[in-house]
Amino acid sequence: IKTTKGTKLQISYLYHHIFELGEYYVCNKHIIYLFDKNKKRYYDNYVKQIKKLSYKDANMEKYFKPLFPKILSEYDTTDDKHVIVISKTEDVYPLRAVVENFFNGDIPDKHLAWMISRLMNISCFLKINGVVHNGINIDTCFVSLDFHSILLLGGWWYATDEDSAMIGTSKDVYNVMSPLVKANKISKSTTDIESIKAFGRKYLSSSAPAAFKEFLLSGTKEDSIEENKKWENALITSYGKRKFIKIDTNKNLIYKKGSN
Repeated sequence: IKTTKGTKLQISYLYHHIFELGEYYVCNKHIIYLFDKNKKRYYDNYVKQIKKLSYKDANMEKYFKPLFPKILSEYDTTDDKHVIVISKTEDVYPLRAVVENFFNGDIPDKHLAWMISRLMNISCFLKINGVVHNGINIDTCFVSLDFHSILLLGGWWYATDEDSAMIGTSKDVYNVMSPLVKANKISKSTTDIESIKAFGRKYLSSSAPAAFKEFLLSGTKEDSIEENKKWENALITSYGKRKFIKIDTNKNLIYKKGSN
């Protein structure tokens, strides 16, 4: 990649995927987003929204800050692209690669449950910050199987303050938005919850506990905080006391299909 400053970037990547605003490359310790230059409104918003995030205390910062992007650099290219480079640890993989390659498109319900839990926690953090992400899906999330963590590293280009005008969203998120949000184009936290439930429904097995199914199949009328309480009840009803289920990570299997 040639930059407008005369420098060159060579990418040795493990995974590549195209999304509606551009493409991204996943390396061992970096994720490189390439946006079309005419998407300036969105990639500027990506940076803006990340900088706006605040933490009410040290414990909140310790838990949540690693789950969001750490921008290392950004620059323009000679072929009308804009690059944003963010950092990650080696144990963090694209959620799509984990689902499609590691789990072969069939996530065991106990693993799906902790993924939903992590996403619901993130939705509560967003609610406290007064932010609606508007882009939670399989391509904007990354996962650490070692630590059972979900990182929301993409999609911030669509984020806005709650109750403010939306600037856009992806097709799959638009499909699960409430009719009122679609009509008014005003950001509501229910959109993030519906996006999380939609992800869960797609990989929900027939053998999953009834309470688990009921939560994912239910409509979203409450905000993120109240919906998270419902999820916690469903989780306890489904599985009882929480247990950490170790996953033997296989990096080669996760990256066996390195591009779309």
